[in-house]
Amino acid sequence: MDKVKAKQILTEILQNNGARIAHFPSQKEVSMQTLLKDAQVVAKKLINANCGGIFLAAPNSYHWLVTYFACIISDTVLYTADFQLSEAELNSRIEICKPCVVLKADNINDLLVMEFAPQANALPQMREFGFVQFTSGTTGGAKGVLMRAQQIAANLVSMQELCAFTPSDNFLLASAMSHPMGHIFMLLTLGFGGKLTILESPVFLPRAVADANATIMVTPPVMLNSFKNMPDMVERLKKFRYLLCVGAPLDETAYAFYREKGIKIMNGYGMTECVSGVAMGKPDSSGKLIPLACCQIKTAPDGEILVRGDCVCGGYINAGSICREGWYHTNDLGEFDAQGMLTVTGRKDNLAVLQNGYKIALEPLEEKINRVKGVSDCIVRVVRTGASDSIQCEAVVESGVYKDAQELRGAINTTLSFYEKLDTVHIVEKLSLKGNKKQRG
Repeated sequence: MDKVKAKQILTEILQNNGARIAHFPSQKEVSMQTLLKDAQVVAKKLINANCGGIFLAAPNSYHWLVTYFACIISDTVLYTADFQLSEAELNSRIEICKPCVVLKADNINDLLVMEFAPQANALPQMREFGFVQFTSGTTGGAKGVLMRAQQIAANLVSMQELCAFTPSDNFLLASAMSHPMGHIFMLLTLGFGGKLTILESPVFLPRAVADANATIMVTPPVMLNSFKNMPDMVERLKKFRYLLCVGAPLDETAYAFYREKGIKIMNGYGMTECVSGVAMGKPDSSGKLIPLACCQIKTAPDGEILVRGDCVCGGYINAGSICREGWYHTNDLGEFDAQGMLTVTGRKDNLAVLQNGYKIALEPLEEKINRVKGVSDCIVRVVRTGASDSIQCEAVVESGVYKDAQELRGAINTTLSFYEKLDTVHIVEKLSLKGNKKQRG
């Protein structure tokens, strides 16, 4: 697929006059005609300013959508990042991409009246790429994944072929549009569905499940695990045609629980480096996945899942290709059954995937903690209990630096990102080792 065809697929989404955008709980609705008009207004200003890029780190909103489509229309590079990152973390990403405008929660609602100053310091080589999605930086510094319109369109078409959404499907989006799966399902909803409901705040999700006129909900597994203990919520989930679980695996006990209640769940498997999903599960597949048409998946001799195809991205900012010998190495482990269905069985490295979709690389996190005053060495573990993940740390500390483990935990957490913060810290004289290796289990 060439760039012209890909851009046509993405811009034609704005011609789906049957779709609409709703906000919850205000229930304010916006038509696709209004979205197109507003996107064109912003696109014109971007073109006039010769804007090389917009940096967007804000919650889901109508203005998020306007920004997205304005960038498509004007061929402006859109850089996206998680709005929950700290100011320092966001600034480090802004420094990398040098955008002409920065949109955050505190100014994005002014988008339509903003004036953009002409830009002189844009990254000229970025014009080849329409989108750059920053990862959370779990394995070191922030990585900007380079995405072309062709890769997004290929993923979009393949996902629609498998899921077959219709204008009668109304989506409740509980996943961030800045995250890969939220991004693609936002496009699927507006392109093929009926209504996209955006939460004005995540705290409204339980009310939205009850009151929003939705047939499909897109959510990370942490929500489904927490709802298991809420009988009223479980009953309300029965109204959905199915639930799309994205961002992290849902364990088999949760599948069994919801299957027994007659609630259908489709799960997606993917990563930012492949736009979003590379495989999806059918509602009755219990975690087994069907590879999408836009990619080829195989397992290496050691069980690692390898991906290649139209959905694999062009690399990282200021770095080379993400592939080795033509394949993207996921660091996930998996296996195929006789019917060609993929099951993800674990990780090759010490990376923990939390139920909210965030990933924590344990060894780099331990290196951060070891740089905190008084900490000699540590081990970090992620312990899953029911609907929650607990990030626990065992630390060897110099005598007299901290009065207790609580004070140490506070000192450590001031240095960590919001998704890395420790729930418990235990001060020990020596770490739990097996041979020379840290015991994480």
